[in-house]
Amino acid sequence: MRAFGTLLPTGFERSDRSRALAERLARVESRNITDLRDVPPFWTRARAANVEDADGNVFLDFGGAFGVSLAGHGHPFVREAIHRQTDLLLHGMGDIHPPRVKVELLEALVDLAPWADSRAILGTSGSDAVEGALKTAQLVTGRPGILAFEGSYHGLALGALAATHRNHFRTPFVERLTDHVHFVPFPSDGDRALAAADRTLAAGTTGAVIVEPIQGRGGVKIPPPGFLNRLLDLAHHHGALVIFDEIFTGLGRTGRLFAGDWDGVRPDIICLGKA
Repeated sequence: MRAFGTLLPTGFERSDRSRALAERLARVESRNITDLRDVPPFWTRARAANVEDADGNVFLDFGGAFGVSLAGHGHPFVREAIHRQTDLLLHGMGDIHPPRVKVELLEALVDLAPWADSRAILGTSGSDAVEGALKTAQLVTGRPGILAFEGSYHGLALGALAATHRNHFRTPFVERLTDHVHFVPFPSDGDRALAAADRTLAAGTTGAVIVEPIQGRGGVKIPPPGFLNRLLDLAHHHGALVIFDEIFTGLGRTGRLFAGDWDGVRPDIICLGKA
């Protein structure tokens, strides 16, 4: 008999267990978080590629939990590393009393970076990574403007949300979002997208160009070959920095360390997360 973690899907049936969990969740969580119009699977355990829900249904998780479970659910190496650290230190004091493991993590990240002399900022989410990147670009260039792409998703913190082109996330908060963001088409036609970017960048107020090398929530859209290189050259010509949001694509998820590696592109800033 196959072990859990190597099972094929068993089918999908709802029971009172899931419906009861949905009712309990609705009583305690903001309705803006989990969509309960259709009762979703409530996960109870996971291993490798398998996830089991409260009704006993077994699934193959092709999404890797939005890419977080890059090595599969419950990989022994990951579990052992977590156990070792919890035996030593559960919580550090960040920039006041930095834990040794923070130094080790930053050294490992910097070793992966495509630049000879790199620095990193740690955060708790992908939105944190994007916020740090946008702030860095403004500090370097002195320009608040941002060029982003239609269909983009960069997170839900205010700075990241301003660069996110998804109205169902943006609309309730549009009055609070910066008006320094300009959106241009994500390229199916690289020339048209670059022409639109050039018109925006020519104003001289844009300090950051943020792009997903492959759009994730926008529909797994891949730009034409050479587009990212041309975008980098165009941004630098106009004095802007280029940020690759590799939160969904980085750390080997596309078969190379970074998705930008497929075009041999080295941006100015890379955002990583979900791992």
